[in-house]
Amino acid sequence: RAREPSMGAGESRAASSSTTSTSTSRDAAATSTDAFTKLFAASRKSTANASRREPYLDAPTYVTDRVLAFQHTGTGADDDAAYARSLSRAAAALEDAQGSGATLLVAVSETPALERRAYEMFNHAVVELCAKWRRTPGLVGGLDVILSACSSAANWLSMDEANVVALHVRAEDNDAHDAPRMLRFLAACLLVYTHDGDLVLDDALRELAGVPPKLMDDRHMRPTASQARYANEYLRAALRADDAQASVLSPVSSQKLRLKRLVIAGGLSIERGGFRPYALVHVRGNLVGKSLSSGFAPDWYGANTKHGLVPIGMELVPTGHFMNTSVGLPGIQLDGDVTVTIYHWTGDDERDERNPIMSYAFHTGFVDAGGVVRVKVEDMDLLDDHLLPMDYFIDLTLLPEPSVQAVVKEIAKST
Repeated sequence: RAREPSMGAGESRAASSSTTSTSTSRDAAATSTDAFTKLFAASRKSTANASRREPYLDAPTYVTDRVLAFQHTGTGADDDAAYARSLSRAAAALEDAQGSGATLLVAVSETPALERRAYEMFNHAVVELCAKWRRTPGLVGGLDVILSACSSAANWLSMDEANVVALHVRAEDNDAHDAPRMLRFLAACLLVYTHDGDLVLDDALRELAGVPPKLMDDRHMRPTASQARYANEYLRAALRADDAQASVLSPVSSQKLRLKRLVIAGGLSIERGGFRPYALVHVRGNLVGKSLSSGFAPDWYGANTKHGLVPIGMELVPTGHFMNTSVGLPGIQLDGDVTVTIYHWTGDDERDERNPIMSYAFHTGFVDAGGVVRVKVEDMDLLDDHLLPMDYFIDLTLLPEPSVQAVVKEIAKST
């Protein structure tokens, strides 16, 4: 079919050594320091230029003849007036093109806060969802958000052939590059959903207008490893064909697990011949565990290609989140969407956490408990594709959540 026009105007591959290694050469140190500068500077440059990357998506743009998508960058009180104008323009354009009352707005942001006027603009046909994608570096936003957005859109489309859906994403200014990526992913998930899982993510991503021919060559516009996992595995597994009817959802089990141990493959040459790794664990966007003790720098691990990778165990401690209030139980409780992220510590927490070295996002409903899950490089979301050797890994030791009786026994032992 013909594409509808827009409605708007418009190095190291080093291995590991022990913490006492001091044999790194001057050349290796210089190389790793250059890599550090490149990695962190590239992230700032990408963020600074992101708002100019796909401005045409600020106006509703056709994905299919009945699905449109648009974005907005900016949050907070200073941006509220601009956001209201943006929504007003979009609502007016959609009404002119589709007629009054035909459009369902499916809006996804980190802090849902659409005012009453926004609902009125779209005749109260609005589904507002919260997705904390900054705590999921792979930009997936949560399986429940994906399923809710897709099912709401599909139900609206099935009610009347004249109905259309407008997918919308709002991102913060400093995450401007996230808006088009998240918007494209959400639109692609809807296509996978409405095609009963027969359409793969890479093909679906191309349906939202881009800037050919360089769009899919840009690493920032390709699906992340987490996006591919959620759309091609989790979403398709959640769908089942029900005779000749449209796709319906199978219940997704959100089993509770415990992350007892985290091991990374070894040291990396990031800064001065090594790096100081620390881990954060988020569940549904909330910090529930970490390996970093307040006030103390993590151990330094040097790069040593002679002896190969030497695994590094990282002891995790609960953060005091309500999910980790059980006394005497090993590990950190996980339930639903989980992200395990490894950072390089420089002492500047804000900068460090804007630049995760590697992360792995998954859903507990699709993981077997009682064993070690080995996460390979191809399954990780990476700050730089060339930073890790291909045999690098993250090992997660996952235990089933103990029964209430077992918890009571553990508490009794500790008293």
